[in-house]
Amino acid sequence: MEQARSTLPPIYLPPSNSQTELVHAIRAAAATGRPLLLEPGTHFTTPGQLNTIEIGLRGLDIGTGSAPLPFVARESSTAVVRRPDFSIPAAAPDDNFGLFFVPAAPQDLSNAVWKPGKDEQGLPIEFAVVIGGSISIHDLTLDCNMGRQGLEALKANIAQHSTMLGFAPKWYSVEPAPDHKTPRRAYVVFRNVTVKDLMTVNGAFADDISFLYFQALVVPIIKEVVVRNITSTRRVGPHRGTIAFGGLPERVDIHTTDVIFLNAESNVDFTTAPRQADVFTRSHWSLNGVKAHTINFGMATRVIDLTATALTTTVGCQIQRVGGTVSNSSLTVGSGENGRFYQLDHFTFDAVAWHLTPTSAGAVTGLLLGSSDNLASAVTFLRNKFGLIPSATFSSGQLINSVHSDHAPGNSIIATFKQCEYHAGFGSASNTPIAVVKERGTWRFAIEDLHGLNPDVAIPRHPEYPDVIRIVAPDKSFP
Repeated sequence: MEQARSTLPPIYLPPSNSQTELVHAIRAAAATGRPLLLEPGTHFTTPGQLNTIEIGLRGLDIGTGSAPLPFVARESSTAVVRRPDFSIPAAAPDDNFGLFFVPAAPQDLSNAVWKPGKDEQGLPIEFAVVIGGSISIHDLTLDCNMGRQGLEALKANIAQHSTMLGFAPKWYSVEPAPDHKTPRRAYVVFRNVTVKDLMTVNGAFADDISFLYFQALVVPIIKEVVVRNITSTRRVGPHRGTIAFGGLPERVDIHTTDVIFLNAESNVDFTTAPRQADVFTRSHWSLNGVKAHTINFGMATRVIDLTATALTTTVGCQIQRVGGTVSNSSLTVGSGENGRFYQLDHFTFDAVAWHLTPTSAGAVTGLLLGSSDNLASAVTFLRNKFGLIPSATFSSGQLINSVHSDHAPGNSIIATFKQCEYHAGFGSASNTPIAVVKERGTWRFAIEDLHGLNPDVAIPRHPEYPDVIRIVAPDKSFP
């Protein structure tokens, strides 16, 4: 749930050229529990590497607002939080944050539940996961100002961790265990982080808004993340994106965004990370009305269950190692490896319109379905429409694609297609089939959806792969 607004009088901060007043005001608001309202104008962040702001149990609420003045009418306007010009040094461009929030050290550990664990060197420790305060940031413009940092001549990923707005857990060393030998650490995670009614501008090189594990690998990194009404515009470079998850919250609720890139990706196996619960449970994500140029789900293991509706992508989409449902959505998929849907865990695409992008040579790669890590993949396409991006021309390819896992015998797929529509240019010639079914497993297609096309042309068998089962039958025969 979103953080309740404080009844204490707010702190009003007028705009200025100072690069320290905003951080000082944030710390004062967090210490007192008073809301911080930034008056319309520009408020600058503080330059520096690895600058973080600790927030305690009183939490933090930041928004736009003007101090009431008698007999003065104010025009409504939004405050701007801006990274100063040339504040990211070329010699050390990474980890130069705009505003980066971490929980403060716990004040009371009397109810902490201590568990055995290991530190980064594999030495024994005891740890506890402690729930901290909440943060709400709303009604602001975030000016990443990445076009005026002098980074253009550097490598594309040189400043990728210099997020404009970041949130992460933090761990603190505390008194040792009762044996007086075993070190103890307290992992502190935010209870709730809400970001809403924000516009991000002039982003590049790094993500605009990031939810990370940073220096504390723990599950969850935040109990609940709520994202509402985020827009992104005037991006000055193609690298990174608007909203990024490199860690795993317990719950994520994203509603009504129009952004460049929504990314949930990490190479960490969060099932083995220190965690609050005795038994690992997946992170639950709800997406509604999310629009993005590109959406990517690419965690290292199956740690996310997704329920999404009214999604729109205009450039690309990849979903891997996820369970759940996407419904009533319009998804554009790029060419080549940019359309991978691997290791899906009983996933359903319901009433999704697909828009595939041909290569410059006119080849349609198609949705690339498959599995990995010797795990089975199961996916159902119900009432889907498979087409191309508007005005696209093509000469070869397929709408649905797969490759055979020669060196991973545990890889397999169960793919079911029911009540689907396929682009009229596919299915009647050998160089433009509807589907290439090469990955081992069972592929099931409803014969009604072929509208008289020869199944052996539309969905050709591959006799060199006897472990691939292709079934074309009435859709009522499929579960």
